[in-house]
Amino acid sequence: MKTKTTKPAVTTYDVAWYVHERDLAPGGSPVERPDVAILLDQSDRPWFEIRGRHGRPRPIGRIRSVVPASLDFDGALLDVLLALWPERFETCPSLRAVEAKLARERMLDFHLGADRIPAEWAALREEARPHYERLTIVRVDAPIVGPESLLARSALAPVHSLRPTHSDAI
Repeated sequence: MKTKTTKPAVTTYDVAWYVHERDLAPGGSPVERPDVAILLDQSDRPWFEIRGRHGRPRPIGRIRSVVPASLDFDGALLDVLLALWPERFETCPSLRAVEAKLARERMLDFHLGADRIPAEWAALREEARPHYERLTIVRVDAPIVGPESLLARSALAPVHSLRPTHSDAI
């Protein structure tokens, strides 16, 4: 009797942004050991996800992805970090009110669901801007393909390697 083997889920991301907190590792390479990686995926609309050193950081509520209003990535990246890595912005006074209003949301949609974004979000953006500007954010234009389990990494393993492998030549 043959046993059926299940292949791990494979996810492809075309672009990633590696985020590094300067004050935690001055002079370090944000590409080598990012604190979080923001991953862009697309279907009929683009959306962002995030991975940290030990899987997904604790988001606001149940939010797993953020759909940007436009491809103005500077504003969209701030929204992603606020929604999916709020611990970095804990000192922002508006964060608690936003967390309370988004406690049951699974996706933050600035494109088609802008009416569900709390009014306090604008204040939160302004409060978070100085924290955001202290981050080092590096865009990596390289496809990331792998089992979902590879995107969650230990503190020492890279999120992915940009070096060509034998499979890249095929």
